[in-house]
Parts: sequence; structure tokens; C-alpha cells
Amino acid sequence: MEINKNIVAGLDLGTTKVCILVGKHTVAGVDIIGIGESPSNGIKKGTIIDIDATVDSIRSALSQAELMSGYKITDVFTGLADGQVRSFNDAGMWVLKGGPILQKDIDKAIETTERSVKVENGRTILHIMPQEFVIDGQKGIKSPLGKSGVRLEPKVHIVTASSGAIDDIRRCTAKCGLNSREIVLEPLASGYAVLTEEEKQVGVIMVDMGGGTTDITMFRDNSIVHSSVIPVAGNHITTDISQMFRILATDAEMLKKKHGHAISRMAEREEYVNMTTVGTRTTQQIPSNLLSEVIQARVEQIFELIMREIKKSGRFNDVSSGIVLTGGSSLLRGVKELAEMYFEMPVRIGIPQNFGGLRNIVSSPVYSTALGLVLYGKKYQQVVSGGYVPMKGKGLVNKVKTNIKVLCDDYF
Repeated sequence: MEINKNIVAGLDLGTTKVCILVGKHTVAGVDIIGIGESPSNGIKKGTIIDIDATVDSIRSALSQAELMSGYKITDVFTGLADGQVRSFNDAGMWVLKGGPILQKDIDKAIETTERSVKVENGRTILHIMPQEFVIDGQKGIKSPLGKSGVRLEPKVHIVTASSGAIDDIRRCTAKCGLNSREIVLEPLASGYAVLTEEEKQVGVIMVDMGGGTTDITMFRDNSIVHSSVIPVAGNHITTDISQMFRILATDAEMLKKKHGHAISRMAEREEYVNMTTVGTRTTQQIPSNLLSEVIQARVEQIFELIMREIKKSGRFNDVSSGIVLTGGSSLLRGVKELAEMYFEMPVRIGIPQNFGGLRNIVSSPVYSTALGLVLYGKKYQQVVSGGYVPMKGKGLVNKVKTNIKVLCDDYF
């Protein structure tokens, strides 16, 4: 197969499925030209628990993606949604020598911030994302380049992840002959696919409801102000149904998708679904409204955990445009309406946008993360080609420069 430098691939290592999307650079942006999917057998709650099983899933998805696109895939931008992801806000400081602020001054300010961060043993900084800069006490500066002052303070959002989780991802991709060009926080990637610039500017909460984790990212002034990962999501709803009605997990998943509703009073009270009970040959009739009561109880618990994270951020009042739900579990009937009632703010379902090619397939919340990784990768490749090449090893300085350009390109 042909290797093309204009090809970018995103690898979504989900709890339910492993997905690879292949994009090709175009004048207008990016076209999706290949897709590969495989059941995820080695991942639980966003964490790799079986290397060999995960490798098999990646290989299967990779084979499909290469066959459809017609290109050999060597590099991927890989998502991470481990339940142990942590984030916090911090600030650094750099004393200037007078004159206009240069790029090297900004780099030094970011470098000192990175070096001053105390990271627990066994954890690695995944992203350092600038929120704003302060010059001599003047706040709210997006681009300090060319301004004058004597004290430059970058305010940043820092995301850390388990070093072991990152190593496991790189080990799995390497076994498949792939280079994980960058490992990206999955909710950050999803934001590239489903959020508008206006939403990120005035304030928005993006909730990516997957199978194993629910990812939360808050944006304000086009910057991330809070991010977190909750290890409770769609698979827990499936498990609840399976245990409640004593049916197989596969049957429970089918029930959830075909007959379930997140608001029980909206379900058909006279509708019954015939299912075989585990351990017997008998058939039971499951009332649709009772099924939806089970679903609603778990969804409300997930919303409660989301609200707890929002309040913990201290930025609840900064969100003007509401909540955007995406991910496979956002397709559950009634989840948007229940979210509007629970959070008392506008809610919409985030559909992937800003791409061409296989729109009929990829225009679904199921592919938000994978498409976001492709869009992130396209921007990353453009930045690297412009001279920002990440260093290998422990140093994060050049990687931080690249992240600044990729994540906050309007700063410079």
C-alpha cells in the first residue's frame, strides 16, 4: 500500500469499540476516506487491562481502515480516557529584560511553568494548555507577542495521566507497527469535532458519554478551564439492565438501544419485550416503562457525578451556551430532554462536523472522538511542519510549544 504524508489517522481506544478513522488533507480541510472498527476486548473504563486482546482489536480495525482508504498507516494520534486522568490550573512567571515580548520569552515562561509543576510519582503531564497571560498584573491577555513588560505570567490548564496507562498505549500501538505520534485527552479531541468557536468563547460544557467513561470538558474564552473523566457510562446502564432482568449483556444492550428511554414516563406503558432469562429456557415479558426506570436511575446518577465535577471547577456561572452531549450513549432516547431538566440549561447533541468524505457514516456522536483525533492530528502536522518538533525523552518544552500552537493557535 502507498504511504502518503497527507494522510492522518485517529485511533479511539474505547471500552466498547476500537475505531480508526483515516483522513486526507484537502484545500478545504480534511476528508475521511477510511474507517475501521473492532469490538474492544481488552479495555475497561478507558484503561487497557489486556495487552494482547487490545492489540488484536487494533490490528483488526487497522486492517479495515487500510483496506478502505488504500493507504498504509504508520502513525496515529491516539486518544486516552483513563479514569485516573487528573487536571488542575496553575501559573508560572518569567522576568523579562525589557522591549517587546518575543516568542522565546513566551517559550521560557511556559518552560518555567512546566518545570515548577510537581507531578506525583507514576504520573506524566499529558497536556499544558494556556488559558491567558498576565503582564505586570494586566490580566486576560491572549497574545503577549510584541507587548512590553517586565513580568510575564502564563496561566495554564494541566492534564496528567498515569505513566503506566501511557506506556500501555504505546506498547499496544508499537506491537501493531504503529507510532503513536501524540496521545491526546479524548474529550479534548471530541471538542475539535463537535464544538463551535462561539460555544468555546462564551462558555460551554462538553460531556462525552461513552461506554466505559464519561468525559467532561469546560471551555471559556476559547480555553479549557476544567477537564475530568468519570468511570461511569453507558456500559453501566447495560449491566443494570442485565442484572435487573437476568438477561445476557448482549440482550441488555439491544434492549437499551431499541426499547430504552432515559425518561421513564415517556416510555410506552403497554409495550412489552420478550426476552429469555439466563439459566432457564423460559421467556419473560419486560415492560418498556420498567426498563426505562432502570435506565433513568443510572443516567441521573451519571448526571449527578457530572454536576459534582462542574461545581468543583468553580466555573459553573461561566457557562453561557449550555451543555453539548456527544459519544455513543448520547444517542439514548430522552437523554437530551432529561439533561435539560436536570441541569436547567440548554442542551444539544454534538454531531461531528468540519470534515468531508464519508459524511453519511461518520456524522454520528459515536465517531466524535475518532474524528476529533484526525482534526487534531491535521493541525499538529501543520504546526510540526512549521518548525515545532516535539522532543523525545523527559523534556516537555518543545511538546508544550506544539500544544500551544495546536490547541490555542489564535494566541500567536
